[in-house]
Amino acid sequence: MRRPPCALRTIMRVLLINPPIEDFFFTPARAYPLGILYLGAVLKKEGFCVKLLNSLEGNKKFPIEIPEGFKYLKRYYHANKSPFCLFSHYYHFGMRFAEIEKAIRDFAPQVVGVCANFSPYFETALEVAQISKKIDKRIMVVLGGRFSTAQPKTLLARACVDFVIRGEAEYSILELCRNFESGNISGIKGLCYRRQSGMHISEPTFIEDLNKLPIPARELIAYKEYTYRKEASTALIASRGCNLGCSFCAITEKFRFRRAENVLAEIESCIAGGIRHFNFEDDNINCNPEFEKIIDALIDKFPHAIKVSFMNGLLAKGITARLRDKLIKAGLTHLDFSLISAQNSLRQQIKRKEKTSDIFSSAEDFAKKGIRSTVHFIVGLPNQTFASSLRDVRLLASSPATLGPSIFYPVLESAMFAQLKELFSHAPVTPDGGTVQGFAQRANPESKAAKALRPRSFTFSEKDYRYFRSSAACFDKKLSRERIFFIFYLSRLVNFIKELIEKLSLDEGSFFDLLKNTTAKYRISKNTLIVSKKIDREELGLVILNRLLNKHVFLAVSENKISGKFHYIFSKEEFISCTDIRKALAGLTIKSASGARVTLQ
Repeated sequence: MRRPPCALRTIMRVLLINPPIEDFFFTPARAYPLGILYLGAVLKKEGFCVKLLNSLEGNKKFPIEIPEGFKYLKRYYHANKSPFCLFSHYYHFGMRFAEIEKAIRDFAPQVVGVCANFSPYFETALEVAQISKKIDKRIMVVLGGRFSTAQPKTLLARACVDFVIRGEAEYSILELCRNFESGNISGIKGLCYRRQSGMHISEPTFIEDLNKLPIPARELIAYKEYTYRKEASTALIASRGCNLGCSFCAITEKFRFRRAENVLAEIESCIAGGIRHFNFEDDNINCNPEFEKIIDALIDKFPHAIKVSFMNGLLAKGITARLRDKLIKAGLTHLDFSLISAQNSLRQQIKRKEKTSDIFSSAEDFAKKGIRSTVHFIVGLPNQTFASSLRDVRLLASSPATLGPSIFYPVLESAMFAQLKELFSHAPVTPDGGTVQGFAQRANPESKAAKALRPRSFTFSEKDYRYFRSSAACFDKKLSRERIFFIFYLSRLVNFIKELIEKLSLDEGSFFDLLKNTTAKYRISKNTLIVSKKIDREELGLVILNRLLNKHVFLAVSENKISGKFHYIFSKEEFISCTDIRKALAGLTIKSASGARVTLQ
């Protein structure tokens, strides 16, 4: 393979790759490659020729065939024009593998570093590693990230992977590249590799002083293409780690923080480059004792010049009226809070110590100041019941916050993962699709045939890792998958009504007048509505809502244009029971960010 010069032919060429993912959905905000920008900065500072390939840049996606193991989800995920729908297709998000191969060939690296962060997507990281070795077996392939930290042996079992770095890789990959030619790699922190006597597995390494790290090398990406509300946006962190100890979470390393001056230097550099929105990705930024000092500096140095947000949320505890007003003055766009569940026994089980009352009062306080909040909660936690999830929805519906439901999935590095042996059964694939490898995927929870298939021992194989994602809804011990997806549907319905009454400044009376007048315009015959003009999202939602309130059915919608007319065909979502709908809607009060209320009848 021809290796073109970087500046001088002797300079080592390092290509860092953020691989594509394959799933039913992807959150674009997660595409920012902050972690490998730090790696790039460390390597560039030491003179290496570095290129970064973020395959998720540009929000590309291509529909692909749903994998055999996920076909049980077709009952829930299908083409649907309803504004309350779940997901429709399975996608490849990011560059195609052929494009990645071309990029590797064009750069001709000696080292390829691949991010393997999430357990359900490790296979695409391995595909990139395999492509690298296919191009040139001399390329040194290194994998890092959270999955790499949790499962180094799984990755090293593949011939296409030379090294795995566990923990924070900035200085370890630097030492590895420095010693590439000599092969003197013993003693490199976090480095794992094969040797004749077996695999060498190091303990994860973490950087104690974050202030010593260089500013992420944003020049390695088209950073102005990452935008928020049409302004250049960037992710950044003021801390790493977490001391809260929630049992479902992977972030368990010691909490460390950057000084305010260090963070401000990075922000000033970004502003000089034209960036105006700053999205802090810290898991718990207001645990940073320098947090308020950072906010004060933003107000002082950049008045009315920037916007800020905190994608992983703020802890409501400690947000005083003074800090609230400072955040708004600093350019706060919106807020995220993490409820997880309002049920006290569940919160004790998962070791969530934050008071729910603090979350709801903070959401109310910010709403009064014109700042919207999303409160995130988990559906399908171990030992969670339908009644408990429904209470969460009712509480959030009656608050000014937007509902942010997430479906539970196990995280390899979490304390809860070790408890799953007692909470879930292991079941192989059955011919009728009733179970999925590794999990109790039961069409009938009481099926004797399904029970008979379960071996006595409980194990996970690497084939199971692909199911450790929210969209798979694999763990349904007490809360069935049907009800998990119903909670999702219901949350989207609640958010739709919140948005509508806020946008149109509706009270309860005018809301029901709008519902009546809108649905009176359309005549549905034999589950089909034919109109000459396409129905907009709001009116289609009101048509579905009207049927929901009167018939207690959730409708899916398909749309076709035939001979110049739009045909809307409605069908019942069979997995949602009328009984559950009645129970959920009875007296459900929905409150908008402005305080307007509607109670469904």
